[in-house]
Amino acid sequence: MGMTATRAVRTVAVAGLGALAAAILVMKVGVASLAVPVGLLALLVPLSNPRLAVGLVVGCAILVESSTPNVLHVTTDQFHDPIPGHYGPLELLMALAIGAVVIDAARRRRVPLRPAPFGPAIAVLSLALLVGSVVGHYAGQGFNPITEQLRPVLPLIIVPWLTVNVIRDTADLRRAIGLIAILTTAKVALGLIGVVTHVGAAANGTTITYYEATANWLALTFLMVMLASTVSRLPVERIARWAVPLVLLSLALSLRRSFWIGAVAAAPLVLVIAAAPIGRRFLLPAAAVLAAVLWITISSGVVTDTTTPIGQRIQSLSPSRLVANPEDRYRLDERKNVLAKISASPFVGVGLAVPWQEQYPLSVENPGGRLYVHMAVLWFWLKLGVLGLIAYLGYMLTAIVVGIQVFRRHHDSRIRVAAAGAAAGLAGLMVVETTATFLGTDLRMTVVVGSVVGLLSVALRQTRSPTESSATQEPPPANPRLRAPHPATRARPRDRQEL
Repeated sequence: MGMTATRAVRTVAVAGLGALAAAILVMKVGVASLAVPVGLLALLVPLSNPRLAVGLVVGCAILVESSTPNVLHVTTDQFHDPIPGHYGPLELLMALAIGAVVIDAARRRRVPLRPAPFGPAIAVLSLALLVGSVVGHYAGQGFNPITEQLRPVLPLIIVPWLTVNVIRDTADLRRAIGLIAILTTAKVALGLIGVVTHVGAAANGTTITYYEATANWLALTFLMVMLASTVSRLPVERIARWAVPLVLLSLALSLRRSFWIGAVAAAPLVLVIAAAPIGRRFLLPAAAVLAAVLWITISSGVVTDTTTPIGQRIQSLSPSRLVANPEDRYRLDERKNVLAKISASPFVGVGLAVPWQEQYPLSVENPGGRLYVHMAVLWFWLKLGVLGLIAYLGYMLTAIVVGIQVFRRHHDSRIRVAAAGAAAGLAGLMVVETTATFLGTDLRMTVVVGSVVGLLSVALRQTRSPTESSATQEPPPANPRLRAPHPATRARPRDRQEL
Protein backbone atom coordinates (compact mmCIF):
# COMPACT_ATOMS: atom_id res chain seq x y z
CA MET A 1 0.00 0.00 0.00
CA GLY A 2 2.81 2.34 0.89
CA MET A 3 4.52 1.49 -2.40
CA THR A 4 1.38 2.44 -4.36
CA ALA A 5 1.09 5.73 -2.52
CA THR A 6 4.74 6.51 -3.23
CA ARG A 7 4.27 5.85 -6.94
CA ALA A 8 1.19 8.07 -6.99
CA VAL A 9 3.11 10.90 -5.33
CA ARG A 10 5.96 10.53 -7.84
CA THR A 11 3.53 10.56 -10.76
CA VAL A 12 1.81 13.70 -9.49
CA ALA A 13 5.17 15.38 -8.88
CA VAL A 14 6.45 14.56 -12.37
CA ALA A 15 3.19 15.74 -13.95
CA GLY A 16 3.34 18.96 -11.97
CA LEU A 17 6.93 19.67 -12.96
CA GLY A 18 6.09 18.94 -16.59
CA ALA A 19 3.14 21.31 -16.51
CA LEU A 20 5.30 24.02 -14.89
CA ALA A 21 8.02 23.59 -17.51
CA ALA A 22 5.45 23.76 -20.31
CA ALA A 23 3.98 26.96 -18.85
CA ILE A 24 7.42 28.58 -18.65
CA LEU A 25 8.17 27.61 -22.26
CA VAL A 26 4.88 29.08 -23.48
CA MET A 27 5.45 32.35 -21.61
CA LYS A 28 9.06 32.74 -22.73
CA VAL A 29 9.02 31.36 -26.29
CA GLY A 30 5.42 30.86 -27.35
CA VAL A 31 3.00 28.04 -28.08
CA ALA A 32 5.19 26.77 -30.92
CA SER A 33 7.80 25.74 -28.37
CA LEU A 34 5.54 22.88 -27.25
CA ALA A 35 5.91 21.13 -30.60
CA VAL A 36 9.20 19.44 -29.68
CA PRO A 37 8.23 18.05 -26.23
CA VAL A 38 4.78 17.01 -27.48
CA GLY A 39 6.41 15.24 -30.42
CA LEU A 40 8.86 13.46 -28.13
CA LEU A 41 6.02 12.43 -25.84
CA ALA A 42 4.07 11.12 -28.82
CA LEU A 43 7.07 8.95 -29.68
CA LEU A 44 7.81 7.82 -26.13
CA VAL A 45 4.29 6.57 -25.41
CA PRO A 46 4.21 3.96 -28.23
CA LEU A 47 7.85 3.06 -27.62
CA SER A 48 7.01 2.19 -24.02
CA ASN A 49 3.91 0.21 -25.04
CA PRO A 50 4.52 -2.21 -27.92
CA ARG A 51 0.86 -3.27 -28.04
CA LEU A 52 -0.18 0.32 -28.61
CA ALA A 53 2.47 0.75 -31.30
CA VAL A 54 1.41 -2.37 -33.23
CA GLY A 55 -2.26 -1.46 -32.73
CA LEU A 56 -1.62 1.95 -34.29
CA VAL A 57 -0.07 0.31 -37.35
CA VAL A 58 -2.96 -2.09 -37.92
CA GLY A 59 -5.63 0.46 -36.98
CA CYS A 60 -4.30 3.08 -39.40
CA ALA A 61 -4.04 0.47 -42.15
CA ILE A 62 -7.72 -0.39 -41.65
CA LEU A 63 -9.25 3.03 -41.07
CA VAL A 64 -7.23 5.49 -43.13
CA GLU A 65 -8.04 5.26 -46.83
CA SER A 66 -5.45 6.28 -49.38
CA SER A 67 -7.74 7.41 -52.21
CA THR A 68 -11.41 7.02 -51.25
CA PRO A 69 -13.16 10.19 -49.99
CA ASN A 70 -14.66 9.92 -46.53
CA VAL A 71 -17.68 11.32 -44.74
CA LEU A 72 -15.48 13.31 -42.36
CA HIS A 73 -14.28 15.44 -45.30
CA VAL A 74 -10.72 14.93 -44.10
CA THR A 75 -8.09 14.48 -46.78
CA THR A 76 -6.14 11.32 -46.00
CA ASP A 77 -4.63 10.72 -49.43
CA GLN A 78 -1.20 11.89 -48.32
CA PHE A 79 -1.09 9.63 -45.25
CA HIS A 80 0.14 6.70 -47.32
CA ASP A 81 2.31 8.79 -49.66
CA PRO A 82 6.08 8.91 -49.06
CA ILE A 83 7.37 11.94 -47.20
CA PRO A 84 10.96 13.15 -47.60
CA GLY A 85 13.06 10.04 -47.19
CA HIS A 86 10.79 7.84 -49.37
CA TYR A 87 8.81 6.47 -46.44
CA GLY A 88 5.21 7.19 -45.50
CA PRO A 89 3.66 7.70 -42.04
CA LEU A 90 2.40 4.10 -41.93
CA GLU A 91 5.93 2.81 -42.49
CA LEU A 92 7.30 5.18 -39.85
CA LEU A 93 4.71 3.81 -37.41
CA MET A 94 5.90 0.32 -38.34
CA ALA A 95 9.50 1.31 -37.57
CA LEU A 96 8.29 2.71 -34.24
CA ALA A 97 6.55 -0.60 -33.49
CA ILE A 98 9.74 -2.53 -34.29
CA GLY A 99 11.66 -0.34 -31.85
CA ALA A 100 9.00 -0.83 -29.18
CA VAL A 101 9.07 -4.64 -29.52
CA VAL A 102 12.88 -4.74 -29.42
CA ILE A 103 13.02 -2.47 -26.34
CA ASP A 104 10.36 -4.55 -24.60
CA ALA A 105 12.23 -7.78 -25.34
CA ALA A 106 15.47 -6.29 -24.02
CA ARG A 107 13.74 -5.09 -20.86
CA ARG A 108 12.25 -8.53 -20.26
CA ARG A 109 15.56 -10.21 -21.18
CA ARG A 110 14.01 -12.64 -23.63
CA VAL A 111 14.48 -13.44 -27.28
CA PRO A 112 11.64 -12.17 -29.52
CA LEU A 113 9.28 -14.90 -30.71
CA ARG A 114 9.05 -16.03 -34.32
CA PRO A 115 5.79 -16.52 -36.22
CA ALA A 116 5.79 -20.32 -36.43
CA PRO A 117 5.01 -22.22 -38.61
CA PHE A 118 5.42 -19.44 -41.18
CA GLY A 119 9.21 -19.46 -40.91
CA PRO A 120 9.90 -21.40 -44.14
CA ALA A 121 7.48 -19.29 -46.20
CA ILE A 122 8.90 -16.05 -44.79
CA ALA A 123 12.47 -17.25 -45.38
CA VAL A 124 11.70 -18.10 -49.02
CA LEU A 125 9.98 -14.73 -49.47
CA SER A 126 13.00 -12.91 -48.00
CA LEU A 127 15.35 -14.77 -50.32
CA ALA A 128 13.07 -14.05 -53.28
CA LEU A 129 13.09 -10.32 -52.47
CA LEU A 130 16.88 -10.39 -52.35
CA VAL A 131 17.02 -12.12 -55.74
CA GLY A 132 14.48 -9.70 -57.21
CA SER A 133 16.47 -6.72 -55.94
CA VAL A 134 19.75 -8.02 -57.37
CA VAL A 135 18.18 -8.86 -60.74
CA GLY A 136 16.50 -5.45 -60.86
CA HIS A 137 19.80 -3.73 -60.03
CA TYR A 138 21.66 -5.53 -62.80
CA ALA A 139 18.82 -4.66 -65.17
CA GLY A 140 19.68 -1.01 -64.68
CA GLN A 141 17.25 0.03 -61.94
CA GLY A 142 18.41 2.30 -59.14
CA PHE A 143 17.96 2.05 -55.40
CA ASN A 144 14.84 4.23 -55.19
CA PRO A 145 12.71 2.37 -57.79
CA ILE A 146 13.62 -0.99 -56.26
CA THR A 147 12.82 0.29 -52.76
CA GLU A 148 9.49 1.58 -54.05
CA GLN A 149 8.45 -1.95 -55.02
CA LEU A 150 9.92 -3.49 -51.87
CA ARG A 151 7.90 -1.29 -49.52
CA PRO A 152 4.48 -2.96 -49.97
CA VAL A 153 5.92 -6.50 -49.65
CA LEU A 154 7.92 -6.12 -46.44
CA PRO A 155 4.89 -6.04 -44.06
CA LEU A 156 4.27 -9.69 -44.94
CA ILE A 157 7.56 -10.36 -43.12
CA ILE A 158 7.54 -7.68 -40.42
CA VAL A 159 3.93 -7.48 -39.19
CA PRO A 160 3.53 -11.19 -38.28
CA TRP A 161 6.70 -10.93 -36.20
CA LEU A 162 5.37 -7.80 -34.47
CA THR A 163 2.02 -9.43 -33.77
CA VAL A 164 3.32 -12.62 -32.14
CA ASN A 165 5.45 -10.54 -29.80
CA VAL A 166 2.62 -8.41 -28.41
CA ILE A 167 -0.16 -11.04 -28.11
CA ARG A 168 0.77 -13.15 -25.10
CA ASP A 169 -2.34 -15.11 -24.03
CA THR A 170 -5.88 -16.00 -24.99
CA ALA A 171 -7.30 -12.82 -23.47
CA ASP A 172 -4.95 -10.70 -25.62
CA LEU A 173 -5.89 -12.71 -28.69
CA ARG A 174 -9.60 -12.29 -28.09
CA ARG A 175 -9.16 -8.56 -27.57
CA ALA A 176 -7.19 -8.26 -30.82
CA ILE A 177 -9.87 -10.15 -32.76
CA GLY A 178 -12.58 -8.01 -31.18
CA LEU A 179 -10.69 -4.81 -32.06
CA ILE A 180 -10.40 -5.82 -35.72
CA ALA A 181 -14.13 -6.67 -35.76
CA ILE A 182 -14.99 -3.26 -34.26
CA LEU A 183 -12.77 -1.42 -36.74
CA THR A 184 -14.32 -3.38 -39.62
CA THR A 185 -17.84 -2.50 -38.45
CA ALA A 186 -16.89 1.17 -38.09
CA LYS A 187 -15.36 1.10 -41.56
CA VAL A 188 -18.54 -0.42 -42.99
CA ALA A 189 -20.68 2.24 -41.30
CA LEU A 190 -18.54 5.06 -42.69
CA GLY A 191 -18.74 3.56 -46.19
CA LEU A 192 -22.54 3.29 -46.07
CA ILE A 193 -22.84 6.84 -44.76
CA GLY A 194 -20.66 7.93 -47.65
CA VAL A 195 -23.05 6.29 -50.11
CA VAL A 196 -26.10 7.92 -48.53
CA THR A 197 -24.48 11.36 -48.45
CA HIS A 198 -22.84 10.91 -51.89
CA VAL A 199 -19.35 11.71 -50.63
CA GLY A 200 -17.91 8.21 -51.04
CA ALA A 201 -15.83 6.82 -53.84
CA ALA A 202 -17.17 7.12 -57.38
CA ALA A 203 -17.21 4.38 -60.03
CA ASN A 204 -18.61 5.26 -63.46
CA GLY A 205 -20.72 8.02 -61.97
CA THR A 206 -22.05 5.82 -59.13
CA THR A 207 -21.22 6.40 -55.48
CA ILE A 208 -19.86 3.22 -53.90
CA THR A 209 -18.69 2.27 -50.42
CA TYR A 210 -15.03 1.38 -51.04
CA TYR A 211 -13.00 0.74 -54.14
CA GLU A 212 -9.79 -0.21 -52.36
CA ALA A 213 -9.16 -3.81 -51.39
CA THR A 214 -8.61 -3.58 -47.63
CA ALA A 215 -12.14 -2.64 -46.57
CA ASN A 216 -13.73 -5.09 -48.99
CA TRP A 217 -11.56 -8.01 -47.89
CA LEU A 218 -12.27 -7.27 -44.22
CA ALA A 219 -16.00 -7.27 -45.02
CA LEU A 220 -15.63 -10.58 -46.86
CA THR A 221 -13.72 -12.14 -43.96
CA PHE A 222 -16.21 -10.79 -41.41
CA LEU A 223 -19.04 -12.50 -43.29
CA MET A 224 -17.08 -15.76 -43.40
CA VAL A 225 -16.54 -15.61 -39.63
CA MET A 226 -20.28 -15.15 -39.08
CA LEU A 227 -21.02 -18.01 -41.46
CA ALA A 228 -18.57 -20.24 -39.58
CA SER A 229 -20.28 -19.36 -36.30
CA THR A 230 -23.71 -20.19 -37.74
CA VAL A 231 -22.67 -23.50 -39.30
CA SER A 232 -20.66 -24.72 -36.30
CA ARG A 233 -23.16 -23.32 -33.78
CA LEU A 234 -20.35 -21.69 -31.84
CA PRO A 235 -21.25 -18.41 -30.12
CA VAL A 236 -20.09 -14.92 -31.05
CA GLU A 237 -21.12 -11.54 -29.68
CA ARG A 238 -24.71 -10.64 -30.50
CA ILE A 239 -23.72 -7.21 -31.78
CA ALA A 240 -21.56 -8.89 -34.43
CA ARG A 241 -24.61 -10.71 -35.78
CA TRP A 242 -26.54 -7.45 -35.91
CA ALA A 243 -23.78 -6.00 -38.07
CA VAL A 244 -24.01 -8.75 -40.73
CA PRO A 245 -26.66 -7.00 -42.92
CA LEU A 246 -24.61 -3.79 -42.93
CA VAL A 247 -21.42 -5.61 -43.84
CA LEU A 248 -23.17 -7.52 -46.60
CA LEU A 249 -24.68 -4.31 -47.97
CA SER A 250 -21.29 -2.57 -47.88
CA LEU A 251 -19.67 -5.40 -49.85
CA ALA A 252 -22.52 -5.34 -52.40
CA LEU A 253 -22.36 -1.56 -52.84
CA SER A 254 -18.60 -1.68 -53.44
CA LEU A 255 -19.43 -3.00 -56.96
CA ARG A 256 -16.20 -5.03 -56.83
CA ARG A 257 -17.01 -8.15 -58.86
CA SER A 258 -13.82 -9.91 -57.84
CA PHE A 259 -14.73 -9.72 -54.14
CA TRP A 260 -18.22 -11.00 -54.85
CA ILE A 261 -16.68 -13.99 -56.59
CA GLY A 262 -14.18 -14.38 -53.74
CA ALA A 263 -17.03 -14.50 -51.21
CA VAL A 264 -18.90 -17.11 -53.26
CA ALA A 265 -15.71 -19.19 -53.50
CA ALA A 266 -14.88 -18.84 -49.78
CA ALA A 267 -18.33 -19.82 -48.46
CA PRO A 268 -18.09 -23.53 -49.41
CA LEU A 269 -14.72 -23.74 -47.64
CA VAL A 270 -16.36 -22.44 -44.46
CA LEU A 271 -19.04 -25.11 -44.78
CA VAL A 272 -16.42 -27.84 -45.16
CA ILE A 273 -14.31 -26.53 -42.25
CA ALA A 274 -17.01 -25.63 -39.75
CA ALA A 275 -19.86 -28.06 -40.45
CA ALA A 276 -20.26 -30.94 -38.03
CA PRO A 277 -19.88 -34.46 -39.49
CA ILE A 278 -23.67 -34.91 -39.55
CA GLY A 279 -24.18 -31.52 -41.17
CA ARG A 280 -21.72 -32.32 -43.97
CA ARG A 281 -24.17 -34.85 -45.36
CA PHE A 282 -26.46 -31.99 -46.26
CA LEU A 283 -23.80 -29.86 -47.99
CA LEU A 284 -24.46 -31.23 -51.48
CA PRO A 285 -28.27 -30.87 -51.27
CA ALA A 286 -27.89 -27.40 -49.78
CA ALA A 287 -25.49 -26.38 -52.57
CA ALA A 288 -27.99 -27.66 -55.17
CA VAL A 289 -30.81 -25.68 -53.56
CA LEU A 290 -28.63 -22.56 -53.39
CA ALA A 291 -27.67 -22.91 -57.04
CA ALA A 292 -31.35 -23.31 -58.01
CA VAL A 293 -32.31 -20.21 -56.02
CA LEU A 294 -29.53 -18.18 -57.61
CA TRP A 295 -30.52 -19.35 -61.09
CA ILE A 296 -34.20 -18.46 -60.52
CA THR A 297 -33.28 -15.09 -59.02
CA ILE A 298 -30.92 -14.14 -61.82
CA SER A 299 -33.13 -15.45 -64.64
CA SER A 300 -36.11 -13.54 -63.23
CA GLY A 301 -34.20 -10.28 -63.56
CA VAL A 302 -34.46 -9.35 -59.88
CA VAL A 303 -30.74 -8.66 -59.52
CA THR A 304 -29.79 -8.34 -63.18
CA ASP A 305 -31.95 -5.33 -63.87
CA THR A 306 -29.66 -3.19 -66.01
CA THR A 307 -31.14 -0.04 -64.54
CA THR A 308 -29.31 -0.71 -61.27
CA PRO A 309 -25.50 -0.51 -60.80
CA ILE A 310 -25.39 -3.92 -59.08
CA GLY A 311 -27.32 -5.53 -61.92
CA GLN A 312 -24.93 -4.04 -64.47
CA ARG A 313 -21.92 -5.39 -62.58
CA ILE A 314 -23.47 -8.86 -62.35
CA GLN A 315 -24.22 -8.88 -66.08
CA SER A 316 -20.61 -7.83 -66.76
CA LEU A 317 -19.54 -11.27 -65.48
CA SER A 318 -20.78 -12.80 -68.73
CA PRO A 319 -17.86 -14.12 -70.87
CA SER A 320 -19.05 -12.10 -73.86
CA ARG A 321 -19.09 -8.94 -71.73
CA LEU A 322 -15.60 -9.69 -70.40
CA VAL A 323 -14.21 -9.80 -73.91
CA ALA A 324 -16.12 -6.70 -75.00
CA ASN A 325 -15.10 -4.60 -71.98
CA PRO A 326 -11.81 -2.77 -72.78
CA GLU A 327 -10.52 -3.01 -69.21
CA ASP A 328 -11.28 -6.73 -68.97
CA ARG A 329 -9.81 -7.27 -72.41
CA TYR A 330 -6.67 -5.47 -71.27
CA ARG A 331 -6.22 -8.01 -68.48
CA LEU A 332 -6.28 -10.85 -71.00
CA ASP A 333 -3.78 -9.06 -73.27
CA GLU A 334 -1.57 -8.22 -70.29
CA ARG A 335 -1.56 -11.83 -69.15
CA LYS A 336 -0.46 -12.97 -72.58
CA ASN A 337 2.48 -10.55 -72.56
CA VAL A 338 3.48 -11.41 -68.98
CA LEU A 339 3.44 -15.15 -69.64
CA ALA A 340 5.68 -14.60 -72.64
CA LYS A 341 8.12 -12.64 -70.47
CA ILE A 342 8.08 -15.30 -67.75
CA SER A 343 8.76 -18.05 -70.27
CA ALA A 344 11.87 -16.12 -71.36
CA SER A 345 13.19 -15.93 -67.75
CA PRO A 346 11.29 -18.43 -65.58
CA PHE A 347 13.85 -18.87 -62.78
CA VAL A 348 14.84 -15.33 -61.75
CA GLY A 349 12.14 -13.25 -63.45
CA VAL A 350 12.74 -9.71 -64.66
CA GLY A 351 13.53 -8.21 -61.24
CA LEU A 352 11.95 -5.52 -59.10
CA ALA A 353 11.11 -2.17 -60.73
CA VAL A 354 11.70 -3.65 -64.22
CA PRO A 355 8.68 -3.20 -66.53
CA TRP A 356 7.49 -6.03 -68.76
CA GLN A 357 7.73 -5.42 -72.49
CA GLU A 358 4.81 -5.42 -74.91
CA GLN A 359 5.10 -8.30 -77.37
CA TYR A 360 1.40 -8.51 -78.21
CA PRO A 361 -0.94 -5.54 -78.78
CA LEU A 362 -2.86 -4.12 -75.83
CA SER A 363 -6.44 -2.86 -75.94
CA VAL A 364 -5.66 -0.03 -73.47
CA GLU A 365 -2.46 1.80 -72.54
CA ASN A 366 -2.29 2.41 -68.79
CA PRO A 367 0.38 4.82 -67.46
CA GLY A 368 2.80 2.78 -65.36
CA GLY A 369 0.88 -0.39 -66.16
CA ARG A 370 4.02 -2.27 -67.20
CA LEU A 371 5.13 -2.43 -63.56
CA TYR A 372 1.89 -4.12 -62.51
CA VAL A 373 0.22 -7.45 -63.24
CA HIS A 374 -3.47 -8.18 -62.68
CA MET A 375 -2.73 -11.58 -61.16
CA ALA A 376 -0.79 -12.05 -57.93
CA VAL A 377 0.78 -15.41 -58.83
CA LEU A 378 2.16 -13.98 -62.07
CA TRP A 379 3.32 -10.77 -60.35
CA PHE A 380 5.40 -12.68 -57.78
CA TRP A 381 6.74 -14.99 -60.49
CA LEU A 382 7.57 -12.16 -62.88
CA LYS A 383 9.23 -9.89 -60.30
CA LEU A 384 10.86 -12.42 -57.96
CA GLY A 385 11.30 -15.51 -60.10
CA VAL A 386 10.27 -19.02 -59.19
CA LEU A 387 11.16 -18.34 -55.53
CA GLY A 388 8.54 -15.59 -55.52
CA LEU A 389 5.93 -17.99 -56.88
CA ILE A 390 6.79 -20.58 -54.20
CA ALA A 391 6.79 -17.89 -51.48
CA TYR A 392 3.33 -16.57 -52.40
CA LEU A 393 1.72 -20.00 -52.60
CA GLY A 394 3.52 -21.24 -49.47
CA TYR A 395 2.60 -18.15 -47.44
CA MET A 396 -1.10 -18.22 -48.32
CA LEU A 397 -1.57 -21.99 -48.15
CA THR A 398 0.23 -22.16 -44.80
CA ALA A 399 -2.11 -19.51 -43.41
CA ILE A 400 -5.17 -21.39 -44.66
CA VAL A 401 -3.97 -24.69 -43.17
CA VAL A 402 -3.14 -23.02 -39.84
CA GLY A 403 -6.60 -21.48 -39.73
CA ILE A 404 -8.16 -24.92 -40.19
CA GLN A 405 -5.92 -26.41 -37.48
CA VAL A 406 -6.80 -23.64 -35.03
CA PHE A 407 -10.51 -24.18 -35.63
CA ARG A 408 -10.16 -27.88 -34.89
CA ARG A 409 -7.85 -27.64 -31.87
CA HIS A 410 -8.29 -24.37 -30.01
CA HIS A 411 -10.20 -24.36 -26.74
CA ASP A 412 -11.86 -20.93 -27.21
CA SER A 413 -15.00 -20.93 -29.37
CA ARG A 414 -14.66 -17.33 -30.59
CA ILE A 415 -11.05 -17.84 -31.63
CA ARG A 416 -12.07 -21.02 -33.47
CA VAL A 417 -14.72 -19.32 -35.61
CA ALA A 418 -12.39 -16.37 -36.25
CA ALA A 419 -9.70 -18.78 -37.48
CA ALA A 420 -12.15 -20.60 -39.77
CA GLY A 421 -13.35 -17.29 -41.19
CA ALA A 422 -9.78 -16.07 -41.67
CA ALA A 423 -8.82 -19.26 -43.52
CA ALA A 424 -11.81 -18.90 -45.84
CA GLY A 425 -11.14 -15.17 -46.25
CA LEU A 426 -7.55 -15.83 -47.32
CA ALA A 427 -8.76 -18.48 -49.77
CA GLY A 428 -11.23 -15.94 -51.12
CA LEU A 429 -8.40 -13.42 -51.42
CA MET A 430 -6.42 -15.86 -53.57
CA VAL A 431 -9.46 -16.08 -55.85
CA VAL A 432 -9.75 -12.28 -55.91
CA GLU A 433 -6.09 -12.00 -56.81
CA THR A 434 -6.59 -13.91 -60.03
CA THR A 435 -7.92 -10.61 -61.41
CA ALA A 436 -5.82 -8.09 -59.43
CA THR A 437 -2.70 -8.04 -57.27
CA PHE A 438 -2.87 -6.59 -53.77
CA LEU A 439 -0.29 -8.53 -51.72
CA GLY A 440 3.00 -7.06 -52.80
CA THR A 441 1.52 -3.88 -54.28
CA ASP A 442 -0.90 -2.51 -51.66
CA LEU A 443 0.80 -1.51 -48.40
CA ARG A 444 -2.40 -1.38 -46.36
CA MET A 445 -3.49 -4.82 -47.53
CA THR A 446 -0.17 -6.45 -46.69
CA VAL A 447 -0.22 -4.90 -43.20
CA VAL A 448 -3.70 -6.27 -42.48
CA VAL A 449 -2.96 -9.72 -43.92
CA GLY A 450 0.34 -9.81 -42.01
CA SER A 451 -1.50 -9.08 -38.76
CA VAL A 452 -4.01 -11.87 -39.45
CA VAL A 453 -1.13 -14.27 -40.12
CA GLY A 454 0.46 -13.25 -36.81
CA LEU A 455 -2.79 -13.86 -34.93
CA LEU A 456 -3.12 -17.30 -36.52
CA SER A 457 0.44 -18.09 -35.42
CA VAL A 458 -0.37 -17.08 -31.83
CA ALA A 459 -3.57 -19.15 -31.84
CA LEU A 460 -1.75 -22.23 -33.13
CA ARG A 461 0.93 -21.85 -30.45
CA GLN A 462 -1.80 -21.78 -27.81
CA THR A 463 -3.19 -25.09 -29.05
CA ARG A 464 0.21 -26.65 -28.39
CA SER A 465 0.55 -25.22 -24.87
CA PRO A 466 -1.13 -27.40 -22.21
CA THR A 467 -0.71 -24.70 -19.56
CA GLU A 468 -2.45 -22.07 -21.67
CA SER A 469 -5.26 -24.43 -22.62
CA SER A 470 -5.95 -25.62 -19.07
CA ALA A 471 -5.81 -22.11 -17.66
CA THR A 472 -8.35 -20.57 -20.04
CA GLN A 473 -10.40 -23.47 -21.31
CA GLU A 474 -14.15 -22.81 -21.47
CA PRO A 475 -16.38 -25.19 -19.48
CA PRO A 476 -18.06 -27.81 -21.67
CA PRO A 477 -21.80 -27.42 -22.27
CA ALA A 478 -23.98 -29.17 -19.74
CA ASN A 479 -25.56 -32.44 -20.85
CA PRO A 480 -28.62 -33.44 -18.82
CA ARG A 481 -28.15 -37.09 -19.79
CA LEU A 482 -24.78 -37.27 -18.07
CA ARG A 483 -24.69 -37.24 -14.30
CA ALA A 484 -21.69 -36.58 -12.12
CA PRO A 485 -20.42 -39.71 -10.34
CA HIS A 486 -21.23 -40.10 -6.70
CA PRO A 487 -18.34 -38.95 -4.46
CA ALA A 488 -18.14 -42.41 -2.95
CA THR A 489 -17.51 -43.99 -6.37
CA ARG A 490 -14.72 -41.64 -7.44
CA ALA A 491 -11.25 -43.12 -7.77
CA ARG A 492 -9.02 -42.55 -4.77
CA PRO A 493 -5.23 -42.93 -4.63
CA ARG A 494 -4.22 -46.13 -2.91
CA ASP A 495 -1.35 -44.66 -1.05
CA ARG A 496 0.56 -41.45 -0.66
CA GLN A 497 3.00 -42.34 -3.47
CA GLU A 498 0.25 -42.08 -6.09
CA LEU A 499 -0.56 -38.49 -5.19
